[in-house]
Amino acid sequence: MPPKVTIEHYLNKKIKPVPCSSGKFYPLYLQIQSNGKTVRIKSNLSRYLKIYNGPLERMTNGDKELALLMNSGLFSESWLKKITHEKRFPVFHLMADEISVLKKVIRLRYNKKENTVFSDIGRMYENCVKEITDVFDDFIKSAFQEELKVLFLHSIDAVEKKELFRLVNYFIHFINWNHPFYNIYDSTCELMPCEMKKIERHLSKELRLSIKAYTAYHTYINPLNRFFEKREQGRIATLSLLDWQSDIKSLLTKQFELIFGKKVALQYTRRLDDILNQCLGCRD
Repeated sequence: MPPKVTIEHYLNKKIKPVPCSSGKFYPLYLQIQSNGKTVRIKSNLSRYLKIYNGPLERMTNGDKELALLMNSGLFSESWLKKITHEKRFPVFHLMADEISVLKKVIRLRYNKKENTVFSDIGRMYENCVKEITDVFDDFIKSAFQEELKVLFLHSIDAVEKKELFRLVNYFIHFINWNHPFYNIYDSTCELMPCEMKKIERHLSKELRLSIKAYTAYHTYINPLNRFFEKREQGRIATLSLLDWQSDIKSLLTKQFELIFGKKVALQYTRRLDDILNQCLGCRD
């Protein structure tokens, strides 16, 4: 059985406060205690509050300075007590969800022989709340660009590969890679379908599978967001690795089976699972 874990938010008063008319404001941290061990990490509340600007301004009665401080993860002692006592939405609910997520992360990292591993809990927490769509996108974009560079070098002096060189050169130097890979890929497939197919024929089998799995996943994002409707509940609003492990993987497998068949469905979900494990290293 995993050991008992106690987690609570607190204000880090060792850091110089930010003065405001309603008091001194300090950054919000989390204290984690288990088996006599204590770890303190910074709260991610400021990141989660970004989509709650409206409710936050209502909570602060339109005080923009106060809302800005809270949006930055800074709270005064009196405000933290008020939020906790009155269960003010959305801050109280996000704090509760942050503690819940951290407990799941700790259970995920629990090892019977070594007890709870706390040394890297901050990093594990960060990884486990990342938006998995961004993880897939960044990974595949990077892999795609790397393989384009290899194709470029292999075709630069080959007379018989002039057409390939021209296409690869265009993809490397004339496409704005500051956009998400899915948007680039989707637009290019629509505008230059033949050219994209020629490029794909020269990609590795693993990358082609990654792209197919990711594009299939991407078509199912809206239903997934509806299934995991968290915003109205004041919860951390990302499709995270924890969601992947508890629900998304099985939901996608079933959906993919209906469209592609069992064999392809397993290939797609396994590939996506491998990408998450490679990037985040949080496999249970």
